Amino acid sequence: MTFPGFSGEVAGRGALLASFVEFCSNARVLEYQESNEQINVIGDCAVVSFQFEMLYERAKYQERSKGRDIWVFQYISKKWIAVWRTMMELEEVRENRK
Repeated sequence: MTFPGFSGEVAGRGALLASFVEFCSNARVLEYQESNEQINVIGDCAVVSFQFEMLYERAKYQERSKGRDIWVFQYISKKWIAVWRTMMELEEVRENRK
């Protein structure tokens, strides 16, 4: 996974899954919407993108996040496997909790 703006990356399946586990363990999603889905398949490769908007909370703040999520998949052994991800046009607005 490449961070928004190509500012860093998470390399490897375990590290990527750990980032999702950390989020799910420490945040609660209050709202989530997807729109403008696009899927392009070329041979055994697929590029999937969609716009999203999410409101979530953690112990000390709530954050509204929106942008475009982009995933690349490869068809391996009769399964689509995620091989790369990034987010673009990311906007985040944080509100501290009282």
